[in-house]
Amino acid sequence: GSGSGSGNGNNARSDTTLANPLLPDDVLQGAVPDVIKKAESFCVFMDKVVVHMRERLTKQTSLNAVESETPTNFTHQFAKATGQEVPVLKHCYSRLNNLMKT
Repeated sequence: GSGSGSGNGNNARSDTTLANPLLPDDVLQGAVPDVIKKAESFCVFMDKVVVHMRERLTKQTSLNAVESETPTNFTHQFAKATGQEVPVLKHCYSRLNNLMKT
């Protein structure tokens, strides 16, 4: 009876706290890595991504084959070929979006 009522009150308070966080979104989602924090650094990183994709597509086209792979394998191959850290990739969309707004 009364135990479940007090539990609901705590849940409502927790929901309100989660809905209105005091921390900015970038802190909650993880800070933008230094390697893409500056616009110039971001462009250098994205150039490496484009070069990697171009090389993969050129290889596949010359072999007349299409490769299918898991996201984990793709990111592993990306890191191996470029020497870049994989977690940086998850911040690229938000970083590009922020740069386009400035």
